[in-house]
Amino acid sequence: MEEIKNEKVKEVSFGDKLVGEMEMPSIDTSKYIGKKSVITEIKEFEGEFGPFISIWTDMIDTIDRGSSDKLELKASKMFGLTELDGNIGWGNKSKIAAYLLKMGVSHYKDLVGKTVIIQTIQNKKDGKDYLTF
Repeated sequence: MEEIKNEKVKEVSFGDKLVGEMEMPSIDTSKYIGKKSVITEIKEFEGEFGPFISIWTDMIDTIDRGSSDKLELKASKMFGLTELDGNIGWGNKSKIAAYLLKMGVSHYKDLVGKTVIIQTIQNKKDGKDYLTF
């Protein structure tokens, strides 16, 4: 699987350090719903359940976290790439195939540059709203 290069993202190893979840500031996501943004980045990953992609839009807003620390707010979406038979790809009945058809492309790499409309999705585990499209 070809990896998409991004100079801002580097693979790191935390070794034996205890790494936990970063507490994100609570924001009102409702003001972003319905706004347009452009897909700027797609990254391929291999995870516990197989290969998947993560798709991000350009920066929608910045959030001040104190002093000179600012958080870039982007919308994102993830799709698994493993079919029922275990092969990598997407069949006609998969979620990614339906999304690619909706966006008028045949491969997920062709999504870069496409305009999307921002929505929110609620995380079932923590009840927080996250930006998606």
